[in-house]
Amino acid sequence: MIEGISEAASENAVKRRRGRPKLFDEFTRTWTPGTEAKTERGKMEALYARSAARILFDHRHEHPELTEWTGLYQCENGKECIDWGSLKITVLAELGRLIEKYQNGEEVAVRWSVQILNMAPKPSVKQAMLMLRAWRLGQERKAGATDALTCKILASIDSYTDSHPGTTNQQIIDALEQAIGIHFAYSDDEQEQAR
Repeated sequence: MIEGISEAASENAVKRRRGRPKLFDEFTRTWTPGTEAKTERGKMEALYARSAARILFDHRHEHPELTEWTGLYQCENGKECIDWGSLKITVLAELGRLIEKYQNGEEVAVRWSVQILNMAPKPSVKQAMLMLRAWRLGQERKAGATDALTCKILASIDSYTDSHPGTTNQQIIDALEQAIGIHFAYSDDEQEQAR
């Protein structure tokens, strides 16, 4: 036997690296313009946000409200410009994760963005990010039952309209009003029976 060479294959095996496999290569992770992120997580946030911003920017003609989160706009010279002050990194990072997670991620991200941006009253950036995260992870947040309920209702509406594409906005409104009426009528009956 030659010294330094082991007969046992297990002794020559390459050790596996710890942690999750990297989604982005080393060059992409180190080249994150517009951010001073020092940590790996911060760099990932910036990459997800940049990816989502570009996709939402591509849909700006159909949905002009999308530029509110992206900070991207068309300059006079025809190039893309960015207003760093209006860039919503946390929301964009969540949208970027949606895009990566689902096969139809671009469509999902645009649809959710439009729904949230058209809500009245408009949620804060933090509320929007939490709504997107709750939907992406498929779980309710412990705090903020209203947001969790809103996410569940929106997910139900999305599921129904996906399987029934001809559904109108008025039909959705009528169904919500009917559900509210039934819920409160049922709740009132339970309260009277408890007395």
